[in-house]
Amino acid sequence: MANSIRATKQGLEIIDLARIKKGWSKEEEAWYQLALVGRSTLKRFWQRSRIRPENFVKICEVVGVNDWQKIADLSLPSNKSLLEIEIKAVVEEVDKPFIDNLISQLLENYLKIEVKANKIPPGSETLAQDWQPVETVLPKSKTRFISSENELPEASIRRAKKIELGETNSVVLIVQMILEFENQVGVIVEVYPAEDTTHLPESLQIVAIDELSAIISEATAERGDDSMQLEFGIEPEELFSVQLTLDNVTIREDF
Repeated sequence: MANSIRATKQGLEIIDLARIKKGWSKEEEAWYQLALVGRSTLKRFWQRSRIRPENFVKICEVVGVNDWQKIADLSLPSNKSLLEIEIKAVVEEVDKPFIDNLISQLLENYLKIEVKANKIPPGSETLAQDWQPVETVLPKSKTRFISSENELPEASIRRAKKIELGETNSVVLIVQMILEFENQVGVIVEVYPAEDTTHLPESLQIVAIDELSAIISEATAERGDDSMQLEFGIEPEELFSVQLTLDNVTIREDF
């Protein structure tokens, strides 16, 4: 049997007559409850969208149509009709039951779903939600010096953000957080020139600050520097900030 099936046009007419005899509407609550399927699955059935075979059979049998093969379109979908969608999300532990239920619904309605879970370090939610993947921010001419997302260690996250330092200067700030031990998160902060600029602005200063405003680490760009980097460790959930200063312009990002 195919991984998914749908009704033929003639098959829908047979089902329609069967549900009229029962006095049911096309979205009858008793229908999807007795068939043990979701409302969305019943709706997809009527739209002639493909659903899982076991759900198709139940929908037919509940209205008294037991010879479901006669109403089913058992042909396989062509490759052109297949669609692959990648969905990325940050899920807190308290939301896990909701996500598990969502995955069950997707499995019920689609041919295939693959779930890849990557635990991120505590306190890195700001990066995951508000910042962007490095490849979408850093110019392609510079990404060759950066490891790809697939090469990152487990329990880590790396994101980037373009920072405007006045009207004529901009840089790309990259922050990576790695859960190194149960009680320590490693942080790597990097700064690269934005767009087609080759070097960082001279005298650009980068400072990492803890939640008490004490300096954790700092660096200053010299003439000809094409990048800067800070490395330090914090406790899980410990707050810190990264501050960029050029002349009289200061930008601060809090984590």
